[in-house]
Parts: sequence; C-alpha cells; structure tokens
Amino acid sequence: MQLKYLTVFPMLVILLICCTQPTLSGQIHKDGEKVIFKGNEIEFGELKVIPYAYLETYHLQEKMFVNFALPDSVPTTEWPTGFLKMEKVTRDTMPVAINGKPIFGKEQQYDLSEYDSKYNRPIFSGQAKDAEDFLFIQLKNELDQLEDGQYIFSLNRIVIDEYGEVAYYENNGIALDMGPDEKRPVINDGLSATIQKKLTDAMNGSLSFQPALKDGKPVNVRIDMRNYVIVVKNHQASLVARGGC
Repeated sequence: MQLKYLTVFPMLVILLICCTQPTLSGQIHKDGEKVIFKGNEIEFGELKVIPYAYLETYHLQEKMFVNFALPDSVPTTEWPTGFLKMEKVTRDTMPVAINGKPIFGKEQQYDLSEYDSKYNRPIFSGQAKDAEDFLFIQLKNELDQLEDGQYIFSLNRIVIDEYGEVAYYENNGIALDMGPDEKRPVINDGLSATIQKKLTDAMNGSLSFQPALKDGKPVNVRIDMRNYVIVVKNHQASLVARGGC
C-alpha cells in the first residue's frame, strides 16, 4: 500500500449482528447509514475508488494542485490497444466516522483529499511481529487442518480508534486466495466456523495498537490487512508476505 500503516487486513460487504459481535457478509451499508458495533456508533460514507490505471496520474495531479479532487470519470489507457478511454470512477462504502468523530484513512485506492495529511501509523503493541503474525499464531492449530492451498483471513474495514483499540471490523472468517484455474480446496464448514469464532475472540480481546497520530494527536483510522497470504502444504500452515501493494 502507499502508506505502510495500512499494511494491516481485501474489502467485502457487511451485516450488523449486534453491538458485541462481528459483522458478516450480506448487507451493504448505505452512504450516511449509522450502526452500533461494540458500543460505538459507526457512520458509513461513499469514497471514490481510483482506477488502477489512473493512479500515477492522480498522484501527479495531487502534487500539482492544492485542492485537487478525483472527478466522476477519468481517462485511462486501454490494454492492449493503447487507446485512451474514459473510465467511470466507482464508489465504495466505508466507515467514515465513529461516535461523531472522523475516521481517517489514506488507502491508495481512495480519493481522500479532504483528509490529506500525513500520519504516524498505528503500531501493533502485542506479543508478535505485527497484527497478521499475532492472528496467525492464535489460529495455527486450526490452519494446519486445512487442505493444501493458499488462504487469507477475510477481515475487512477495520477501525482502530484514538485509544488504539479495535472499534469496528468485518469478519468473514477464512477465504481462498487462489486463481480460478488452480485446484481449489474445500473448506470444512465446522473448521471454517471454528476459525471465524477464534478470529472474533482475538479481535475482541488482546489485539491492540499504539494509536495513529495526525498533527501529533491520536486519531481514529481505517486499516486493511492485505499484506499476507497463508499457505498450507501437507497440513503445515505458514504465513507468507504478499508482494505488490
């Protein structure tokens, strides 16, 4: 990712269960909608998703113009013809406020010019190298029981509040991270449910951070744990760093 503090879990749809339980896939929250999660009021908003082919141009324009904002459509180069075409900018619904205070983020794919400031990233404060390593250790026994393949924890839209606590997240358990042409393993329903519960327990328990700072003050931020894959071979799971973004 562009900022390393965001190297912490890709983004799916959500359903509110109750204030002390994780959200599950199913319902897409709407722009302006508010839900209660772990005792916090979370407000959702729509953010523009920058097309990958336009990222370099976007960052150049961002440096050139003080109040530059992403338009609704942008010119991109069509592969493999090389022709220019106009591509519509899509929108993603994300947590944007908690208990009336803004949730900051600088994810590479979003236009967030209104919050265009530098941050000190939230730093994992547990007994592990980072948050991904911590979760992997907590679930190593269950992960070893999976069939050979490549997986990820499907934890999305994570909010770390100004106190360094996990204030919101979406837990869809374990997911495959493999191409359609690869031999795809079957995830046992019982094992999948156990992994999801243990992820919930870890996220609601001892997972904590030193809060992110903006202008020297603690702030609420979104993070995305995407910089890893879990590879299982002969019932031995290992955590493997993901290349690229």
